Amino acid sequence: MPNLFRFLARNALIGFSAAAFFVAVLALADIGGFGTVIARSDSGPLAIGLVVYFLGLTFSSVQIGMVIMLSGRFPDDDEGPKRGGRGRLAEWFAPPAARSPIMAAAPAPRPTRPLRG
Repeated sequence: MPNLFRFLARNALIGFSAAAFFVAVLALADIGGFGTVIARSDSGPLAIGLVVYFLGLTFSSVQIGMVIMLSGRFPDDDEGPKRGGRGRLAEWFAPPAARSPIMAAAPAPRPTRPLRG
């Protein structure tokens, strides 16, 4: 099995597992009356299946995107940092090597008025 297919399948399975867990908690805790509506409905298993399916698509897409963004390198970049290394974003946010003072002219003081007494 190719590495890319294994990568996608593994992270999609993680996303669908998270979605199934989320729907189970949502139904058992009866948040917003979700569990009651499903229990009293004639097509409860179909509704649960559809919610798990569409949340699974969302969660697995988020999982795959998150793993790609946190990998620290592009898939075709062989000379980039390896897994766990500092990525380009961390290097961009690093402080500069040498700091130099910036000279700025001070604004003129505001004229003061005498207090009325």
